[in-house]
Amino acid sequence: MVTQSVLRSLEVFEQVAAMQPARLAELAGASDLPKSTIQRNLLTLAEAGWLRPADDESTARWQVSPRLQQLLASSAIAPDLRGAATPVMEELSGHTGLSVQLAVPSTRRQIVSIATITVPGGAQVSTIGSALPMIETSAGIAMLARSADFVIAEIVEASNGDLAETMGAITAAREQGYSLRPHDAGAVTYLSAAIVDPTGGTAGALTLGVRPADGEPAAYGTGLVEAASRVSSVLVRLQGG
Repeated sequence: MVTQSVLRSLEVFEQVAAMQPARLAELAGASDLPKSTIQRNLLTLAEAGWLRPADDESTARWQVSPRLQQLLASSAIAPDLRGAATPVMEELSGHTGLSVQLAVPSTRRQIVSIATITVPGGAQVSTIGSALPMIETSAGIAMLARSADFVIAEIVEASNGDLAETMGAITAAREQGYSLRPHDAGAVTYLSAAIVDPTGGTAGALTLGVRPADGEPAAYGTGLVEAASRVSSVLVRLQGG
């Protein structure tokens, strides 16, 4: 059974969507909910990323955030992206002997894994459906590397991250064409290369997990970038005509 708190949040979200940019008083006038309840739900929805202030430094007026559009866009492209990526991932894993992951942006600050190929005894990659902070993953850094610096700064600030550290990783990713991120105290290094959609935006990223026994991580960079480029080309054919 859906709880009353969830129903109230959905009601407030729908009201904002219909009236945006909407003030608290306007929302209260169009609802039977107490003003204090509406205000609490506005702040909860904003914290979750569904709403945002319509004015930069004020919460006097509210509007829907771009998150819903981003989720819809990701869900629309995901089936074609999986179809385009799967044979390339299989070939890449077979050639390198490494585990491979396909991830897409799920929100402005997170990525989610939508396909994996794991190798017995190989490095672990995130399971399908796992959501991770964009700035803390090689896949997220590879995607962010294609964004403008001011967008990156906004995402890092919203994620309570270190801007200098993130920009250092992004600069390296831009120079190399792929991101490289050590993990687990150096036990595994993850390499990621971005996939481009038919509009020129970032559709997702391919990631390889490299253990010390697998050799120098950078040696896999060129092959990974080529694989991501092939997926991008197939995606363009599937969606761009």
